[in-house]
Amino acid sequence: QLGVFGANSASTEVLHSFLLSIPYKFKYVALNCNEENPIEEITGYHHTIRTNMILGLNRPYDEIRKGYRRSLKKRIESSRESLSFKSDAVDSSYLVKIFKRELNQKIGLNDSAFVKVNELINIALENGKGIIYSAHDNSNNVMASIFFLKSHQRLIQLLGSATKEGKSQHAMHFLIDCVIKKHSDSQLVFDFEGSEIPGVADFFKSFGSESKTYKHIVRDNLPFWLKWLVKMKHNYLL
Repeated sequence: QLGVFGANSASTEVLHSFLLSIPYKFKYVALNCNEENPIEEITGYHHTIRTNMILGLNRPYDEIRKGYRRSLKKRIESSRESLSFKSDAVDSSYLVKIFKRELNQKIGLNDSAFVKVNELINIALENGKGIIYSAHDNSNNVMASIFFLKSHQRLIQLLGSATKEGKSQHAMHFLIDCVIKKHSDSQLVFDFEGSEIPGVADFFKSFGSESKTYKHIVRDNLPFWLKWLVKMKHNYLL
């Protein structure tokens, strides 16, 4: 949800000017705005409302934990004896490999896209703008891992997955809780990055996160048959 941004908050006029300046040779334009972009109706565009989840970390961990659901607390407690929390113990290629193996049937990215994802993660890590956290079992096998981007006082959860064994041990529940605990009492905001998938959104809500809406802007001048293909792919990913 990068949206339109600059040194100062973008006004409605600036946002509209930006969108209307996109050349019409581009037949299909899709842009996620951020929650602060004041988008209104624009000729040639339509929008849908999407939801993001955030959690302020400017409180002690025990206070944040009070907002957890009871079922979440039980899963986290059950995993504490069998899992440990580590930072920078997993390299980007392994994280991307596990994500591809566990989730790509739903995402549908090709190999070249994963190469680019790996390159972008490495650039963020090299520039101190990202970090990889992971959960390991007692034999040091990786059960879950997440790449976070650090920017503008946000800890943004961008790419993460759990192995089959990790899922059975509630490794992702444990891992997110450890990250929240590590960064509690700070000025950071934990940005869950979505989701529109009901089950995932409910999981994020179980941590006491707050819903924020943003707009997904589309200009679609594709031929009819291409519009149909785009719609089918979108429905499949949801």
